[in-house]
Amino acid sequence: MKTTKTEAEIRDFLAQNLDMIEPGLVLQKKEQHLPNDDGATGFVDILARDQKGRIVIIEIKKSNATAREAVQELVKYAALVRAKSLIKSTEYRLIVLSVEWHELLTPFSEFYHVTRYDLKGGRIVLGADRLPERIEWIEPLPKQAERSFSRRRFIWEYDDLGKARAGAKAGAQRMEEIGLRNFIFAVITLADDSEGISHLVYFAQQEESAEFYREIINRRFSGDDLEDFNAWLEDMSEPSDILGELADKAWDGSSEEDSFYKLMDAEEMQISHPEKAQHWLSEDVAKEVEVVRVGLFDEANLSDRDLLAELRGMQGGSTHYADIVASLASKPEVDALLAAGDEVFFYNPVWRAAVHNIVAHAQHRGAASLELKAFSNDDILKTLVWIPSGTPKYVPIFTARLSFADHEEVFAGVVDWNGHCPDWKALINTYLDGDAKSLMWHRHFGSIRSLNGEIMDSLGLSYGLLHKADLSNDEPVVPIVFQGLSFSERKSPKKRYFEILSCNEFMSSAISNEASFDFEFSTMLGSQMGD
Repeated sequence: MKTTKTEAEIRDFLAQNLDMIEPGLVLQKKEQHLPNDDGATGFVDILARDQKGRIVIIEIKKSNATAREAVQELVKYAALVRAKSLIKSTEYRLIVLSVEWHELLTPFSEFYHVTRYDLKGGRIVLGADRLPERIEWIEPLPKQAERSFSRRRFIWEYDDLGKARAGAKAGAQRMEEIGLRNFIFAVITLADDSEGISHLVYFAQQEESAEFYREIINRRFSGDDLEDFNAWLEDMSEPSDILGELADKAWDGSSEEDSFYKLMDAEEMQISHPEKAQHWLSEDVAKEVEVVRVGLFDEANLSDRDLLAELRGMQGGSTHYADIVASLASKPEVDALLAAGDEVFFYNPVWRAAVHNIVAHAQHRGAASLELKAFSNDDILKTLVWIPSGTPKYVPIFTARLSFADHEEVFAGVVDWNGHCPDWKALINTYLDGDAKSLMWHRHFGSIRSLNGEIMDSLGLSYGLLHKADLSNDEPVVPIVFQGLSFSERKSPKKRYFEILSCNEFMSSAISNEASFDFEFSTMLGSQMGD
């Protein structure tokens, strides 16, 4: 007859057989009392030390009823041990062991993904004598995805609203048949239809996991098609690029029998991303927008207006723009602001670090909120040739506005110049293999962004930072350099980037080259010359 063991008996057995949990563990105490001046005291089931001398807090649970409390108790015990022992977070670990995991797996997994603690969970497998026979370590559930559009989107162009609506309906049905679960189709009526296109259908999907997309791809494709695609992925190193390719391939309908082009019955089509959404969804371009929601987007408590703002990527997801406000009392809002800054300034380590320094400074000083506005296309040559036209839209910049109870403080990014005129031919030979026209292809494929830092160095340009302590006074802005949570005035003199326009030979070559392949730029030049 099997005799049921109590939780205490299971604890005592494991305390005597710590190698079953982890080789080298040394018992410190069972039922270690932890006093608490601010609430209920605690008793750690097993307190041990590992081979590196770290404290190991082990919580034992037997039933689903008691397992529900495990995460809460671990958090409390960790805080009490830290307060009692004055130890660093790197000097202790947390382990939860339970016979039953039905009630524990979800909260444990959520805690695992958000905590900074060294945390493990294990299932206690009982033997015939109802005592522990072995420990099976638990794999946490995947981190639950937040609402986040994939950067890879698509647009179909129409000359008729009825056709556009029919296309959106047909597209939504096909996406569901393929296996995509959460996405939207936005039917956009354009304010200007002078070019024959009056409506767009804009597709964007929730960014799912790589495993989710691979399951669809492996089901839909085979043979050389699948083999070639996997070989293409092997040449990529950035996880975001790989995920983007998977997201695209999952619904690819390029074959004749599965053609999205025929299904959507559109006049033209084009790829899209948040930066294009900035244009097509702006108030002066989009006259009206109808949103078709599928899956969790249909259930989301979110207005169409807010959903379209997310499509534009202003509060995260765009690699060019950021416009986001965070309450510094809210960790999720601060994390979202930092993530938006990291995305925009991916190729700009100076401003990326500055955003983190400014947030730390704001928190240290007790600011209530921080507003970040940023633009960065990482293409300084395009920036420079457009400046003489009076068009500042390609100038990289950011501002961080800190709000305190009695004043506002602001930091601003700026591009500085060392005052030495660059050599156009040397620049082209070094970075474009002697072919100035290849700049067009570097832009098309996005490689200009990774070259931009080196090109700026060769031009004598660099990213800097300005500061104004109080917007309400007349004190001038000051160039600064951060050192930890503090900063000091930068003493080395710099010129503003636009002074490079005085380098006539360089600017003439750059403008001429731009006009040779950039239709928008050459059109602008032509209109200015006509004026």
